[in-house]
Amino acid sequence: QLNVPLRDVSLDARFDEELGADSLDLSALIITVERVYELRIGVERGRELRCVREVAAFIVANSPLVQAG
Repeated sequence: QLNVPLRDVSLDARFDEELGADSLDLSALIITVERVYELRIGVERGRELRCVREVAAFIVANSPLVQAG
């Protein structure tokens, strides 16, 4: 969705700085993550997730799909 080559994405890549995401991109990303991983992030929490590692950690901690194995 961000049109960034995979080689430019690392766990510590910040969405706004390294990946060039604006607020609409971040909203779309949050909605996609919620749908794919069957969880609810919400607007406030979504604003706090600033890098790939933070989103991945949130998914692992909160998704019923990941917890189920």
